[in-house]
Amino acid sequence: MNDRWYVSGETLLNQIRETKLPDNALAFWYLGQMGILVKYRDELAAFDVLLSDLCRADGSVGATNYRPPFDAGALSGLTVFFGSHDHADHINTQTLIPLQKSNPDMKIIIPEGVKSQVLSRGLSDAGVIGADAGQEITVSPDIHALPLASAHETYDTDGSGHNIFLGYAVKIGPFFLYHAGDTVLTERLISDVRAACFHAHVPGPDAEFLPINGADLPRHRRNIVGNMDERSAAFLAQVTNADLVVPLHYDLVPGNTVNPLVFASVMDEEYPGRKYGIYRLGERVILWK
Repeated sequence: MNDRWYVSGETLLNQIRETKLPDNALAFWYLGQMGILVKYRDELAAFDVLLSDLCRADGSVGATNYRPPFDAGALSGLTVFFGSHDHADHINTQTLIPLQKSNPDMKIIIPEGVKSQVLSRGLSDAGVIGADAGQEITVSPDIHALPLASAHETYDTDGSGHNIFLGYAVKIGPFFLYHAGDTVLTERLISDVRAACFHAHVPGPDAEFLPINGADLPRHRRNIVGNMDERSAAFLAQVTNADLVVPLHYDLVPGNTVNPLVFASVMDEEYPGRKYGIYRLGERVILWK
């Protein structure tokens, strides 16, 4: 199944290590599902990256359309891992445990409302930060994160009021990114992303990473919690003035896929001046200021 990857294995790892850019440039790689790896200067930030098999709660391995590009333990140099919520394709302990071993100084930022259950599966608590919406986190001098509440499909908190689903608005050097995690589109989300942009003194995200697989009764019958669809994602990019919008969460799990060209069609028909990118697995993208 790795024939789906544009770049994978040691070739991809070497490209990540060897990518060197000036301070006015940033690179990111699409690593499948909602997985994005970002490099600025010598710092690496991972968002919902899955680098292991997708295991069910009973320990069995679920079907996927492609395998991970490389073993999790082979990735070094990580500054931070952002996990949006405790589903195995987003916060995956079989990914995070080997990442911790190969990146001992890495911070892991996850919703406070799921922190205890994530740690109960064998993850060390070293560097693990529980996040709540609106509480800014300084990761490093170049990386500042503002967690935003996500609704997957509802806004949920634990018994103490801590968030269970988050997205992250992140300032990395001169760049401002928004990774939504899993969420449907709400008026609150639009307001929150706009407010995050205002707080960061930017007109809109330089790149916005959004799910597009939707929510419907057939998915609900299979206990698949839904997300915004292609039209909602396109609308969010438009009303938050994203310079680049990247559709995600459409290709990994059989029965939970959509054709990203539908998203492209919506963008071209409804918002012809708005830039979007549909990328191959393992593809590197470079943004410039």
